[in-house]
Amino acid sequence: MSRMKWMTIPSLAALMVLGGLGATGCVTQGKFDDLMAKHKKLDGKYRASESLSARRQRQIEALDKKIAKVKAALASVQKDLAATRENMSEKLLKKQRALRRQAEELEARMRELKKSRWALAELAKIKAEMKRQKELNDKLKLSFAKMISAGRLKLINRRGKLVIQMASKVLFKSGKSRLTGLGTDALKDLAVVLKGINRHFQVAGHTDNIPTHRRKYRDNWALSGHRATVVVRLLQKNGVPGHRLSGAGFGAFDPVANNRSASGRALNRRIEITLLPAVNIKKFR
Repeated sequence: MSRMKWMTIPSLAALMVLGGLGATGCVTQGKFDDLMAKHKKLDGKYRASESLSARRQRQIEALDKKIAKVKAALASVQKDLAATRENMSEKLLKKQRALRRQAEELEARMRELKKSRWALAELAKIKAEMKRQKELNDKLKLSFAKMISAGRLKLINRRGKLVIQMASKVLFKSGKSRLTGLGTDALKDLAVVLKGINRHFQVAGHTDNIPTHRRKYRDNWALSGHRATVVVRLLQKNGVPGHRLSGAGFGAFDPVANNRSASGRALNRRIEITLLPAVNIKKFR
């Protein structure tokens, strides 16, 4: 049995050849020896080939194992890479959202700062205007000290503006728009001071709510407007530049007292000269 295991395919082929030769006739010793030598040579080559094939198979199996390991490692790396990308994307999104919120907060802060800056600038303007008004008020009080003490005019502040207020009875007779002598003198004295002040002067006529019975004027509105125009013309005639003067009639629609009493109606019948910021009309010419 061990003998059969030892015999390889080349050995069997050699025996078959020898058997065939034996069947056809006798073989000389030399030929037999030669055949046996070839048999051994072939058997050696076959065994060498089998050994080489076995080594190659082992090498292939080893390479297959290495490839499998590398493949598994590659899959693991790709999985980790995908997870890293996902984590990075989430981090970037969080960072982007945080930056957007920060930008919105900064923009809101900037708007608040601009509002505060504007408010401070406006406050500074108001304070500066109040300072100018106080200085002007002090100057006018000094200039009109005699007229104020005589009750011919008052200096008041209405709606944040400095106003020279004169009772109608000082300037006009009841229901009329022609200046009295006393009123003319008072306005001339007023013009001397106003022409030296760089302001715009709005002259406004006011009445009480008792309807006028003069045919010349349709109503108190017309009377108040005409009186304002008369005052404007006299001031301009006495040196106040015309481009710094304007007239308006308010009738009974801007009272300073209750019209239910005689004293209240007397206060409402007045001429007011409001001091406004100067407007350079010349630049539009």
